[in-house]
Amino acid sequence: MATTPVPAKGTAWTWGTTAIDQVTSFNGIGLENPTVDVSDLADTWRAYISSGLVDAKPITMEIHWDANNASIHDTLQDDLISGTTRALQVTFADAGTTVYSAAAFLTDFERGGELAGDLTGTLTFKTSDTVTIT
Repeated sequence: MATTPVPAKGTAWTWGTTAIDQVTSFNGIGLENPTVDVSDLADTWRAYISSGLVDAKPITMEIHWDANNASIHDTLQDDLISGTTRALQVTFADAGTTVYSAAAFLTDFERGGELAGDLTGTLTFKTSDTVTIT
């Protein structure tokens, strides 16, 4: 059976109740189940068990930094400084409109640019508690 790839174009981001515009790329939307090493001195191979604590990976996104769209960009920066947690929602452009949502806070916000390019921003979010994927 052939599969149809889902385009990244059309993915919508919401921070609280405000759309995050001008996203150019993202990564890190995933879950992990860390392990615990339970090996002892008599073992010849390492032994692991599941920690039982599922964790969401940090999410990183690139945006065009637009001074004319400073309201959301300023809000993101202010929220990083204050440690504010908000609802982060990602709606993918698939036919079933898969939605990833969680409470999150910003851990990093960097601005950059190149000689022949736009100003950019790199944002890193860390989720807290349960992630919902519908």
